[in-house]
Amino acid sequence: AGLDGVLVTDLPLEEGGELRAELIARGIDPILLVAPTTDATRVADAAREGRGFIYYISRTGVTGAREDLPGGLAADVAALRAAVALPVAVGFGISRPEQVRAVAAIAQGVVVGSALVAVIEDAVREGVPQEAPARIERAATTLMGLL
Repeated sequence: AGLDGVLVTDLPLEEGGELRAELIARGIDPILLVAPTTDATRVADAAREGRGFIYYISRTGVTGAREDLPGGLAADVAALRAAVALPVAVGFGISRPEQVRAVAAIAQGVVVGSALVAVIEDAVREGVPQEAPARIERAATTLMGLL
C-alpha cells in the first residue's frame, strides 16, 4: 500500500517496543510524539526509538484548528531540533496557510491532520464522499500556499 510510517497516538513509549520492532522489520517507520511537557530524558528515548521523524505536538490539550500558534513555539522547536537527529514535524492546531508557512520556517515538516479530516467530513456530510480526494488535494495545495 506504500505505507512509510505509523503514528499510534495512544501507545506509550514504554509499551510500544514490540510494535516498533515489527514495524521496523517491515521497513515501516514508527513515528513517535513529543509534547511541550516532555522532559529531556523522554525526548532522548523517543529520538532513539523512533524512525522517520519526531512529531512535535505544538500545544497541550486536544487537537483541532486554532486561531494562533502557541507562543514560544520557535524556541521550543529549536531546542528539540538541537536535541534530536531525526527531522522534526510540528502539528496540532495548524489549519491555515500562514500557520503552515510559520511552522515550515522553523521545522522540517508541518502536520495538518485536523484540517484535512474536516475536508473529508464536509464531503461526507454533503453526500459527495467521492470528492474527498480531490478536495484534500486542493486543501493541501492551499495550505502550502500554492493556490
